[in-house]
Amino acid sequence: MKIKCDWCGSWINDFDQVCPNCGGVNNNYNRHANGVPQTIEELKAWAKEMNLPLEEMRTFIGEDYKGAKPFGIYKDETDGTFVVYKNKEDGTRAVRYKGTDEAYAVNELYQKMKERVAVQKAHQQPKVAKPASGASVAAQQRQSGKNLSKALFPICLITIVAIIILIVIFALIGESGPDTGYYTYGGRSYYYYGDWYEWENDSWQYAPYESWMDSDYESYYDSYSYDSGAEYEDFEDKIFRAMGTLKMARKLTSKEFYSLVSLVRLGISMGSFDENYETVSKLLHDVGTATIMSASDEGLTVDDTDKIRAQYVRESLS
Repeated sequence: MKIKCDWCGSWINDFDQVCPNCGGVNNNYNRHANGVPQTIEELKAWAKEMNLPLEEMRTFIGEDYKGAKPFGIYKDETDGTFVVYKNKEDGTRAVRYKGTDEAYAVNELYQKMKERVAVQKAHQQPKVAKPASGASVAAQQRQSGKNLSKALFPICLITIVAIIILIVIFALIGESGPDTGYYTYGGRSYYYYGDWYEWENDSWQYAPYESWMDSDYESYYDSYSYDSGAEYEDFEDKIFRAMGTLKMARKLTSKEFYSLVSLVRLGISMGSFDENYETVSKLLHDVGTATIMSASDEGLTVDDTDKIRAQYVRESLS
């Protein structure tokens, strides 16, 4: 039967212990409705009818059990109250209800027993695989696709990396950079051998970067060999002349030395000389003007320094 909740006015069932809308206690709760036991004897009868294994459930109806971990209900004959209890593992007791309302006390244990029965049935019920619906089949297919994607991802990644490496290798083979030789751009003369050099002030010097050196250099290539009629000097000859000057000069200014040694280093990289980079690097450190002057006890003139520098270089390269 439907009744009104005393708290919120909503219509509820008379067997609802609390209002499902506001949670208020149903003061008109009818425990007889829906077959709810009202007395300890009725609770025993209900348990028997349901074939409940009370001992296995550790449930004691009408008994003051003193052991560990039971639920129970009994009537205390000393004062006529009804007691719903639960003992802990160590035997200490937690009283859930103690009062004169037998129906209320029985319902406390009844609800707990129903919970235990539901849990027990859930554990005992075999899990049968449900036929796959269209949605679940689609979900399984999506999951299978995800698993397959995860499995294929490393293979795809390795393949992509391998393709990129091959592309780079072929690019390097097909595009090895500018050819060694002479170039003309914007009316100026250049030479390429690992780096760009420009003919300026009657000398080959490192050329500042320009965009054509990266992509459009083929359009400005002249030849590998030196043209005797060119306005610039033979690059290779210039390198050998630089080595010859360093080995024979009697005076070397600091500026002249650094210009010549730069060409000699290039000649070493081209394989034109037997000298090594270590020898040249040591020269760069040892023949600076400040180094020469600090190593002498006498006051040196600029001319003296140039002579000492030339002598040191000759002896190092001989």
